[in-house]
Amino acid sequence: MKNWILPATTELQAREPTVITCDKLINKVRDETGHDNGKSTRTVLTGLCGYATRYGAMSVNPARSVGWPPVYGWVNGGWLDPVNVVHRIKEALTEVGYGWVTSHVFRKTVGSVIDEADLPLSALADQLGNTQQVADKHYRKRRVANKASADALEGMFDEASDA
Repeated sequence: MKNWILPATTELQAREPTVITCDKLINKVRDETGHDNGKSTRTVLTGLCGYATRYGAMSVNPARSVGWPPVYGWVNGGWLDPVNVVHRIKEALTEVGYGWVTSHVFRKTVGSVIDEADLPLSALADQLGNTQQVADKHYRKRRVANKASADALEGMFDEASDA
């Protein structure tokens, strides 16, 4: 808050922040320090403006209207709403017998492909928009910590069946 929000809002009165000023600040933080800090800034701004709204200093919370919706290009040069894209993908998958595939299945597949390519954990986390801890816990395959120990333990069962 002290590094980004206060310097950007000190000169503003409570009625002055708009969706545009909030959006510019959030995008600046995201561009200069990363997606996670941008999300945190949006969260803090939303709380701060919500507090001002509840106590009558603002009539609306402009930070609540800030968003980063993905938009998809269309072949005719226009734009598609993400909801329509998801609906069309779901229809196509159902038509070919893959109706069970969800966005989470796609996400898990992306994580698996990156993990199996032996890319660094940071690449996996960046692609999925997660922290490295979340990517490691939910999207990485467990690895053998010590191959020699694993081989010895696996061999134990071979020796038992030979007896």
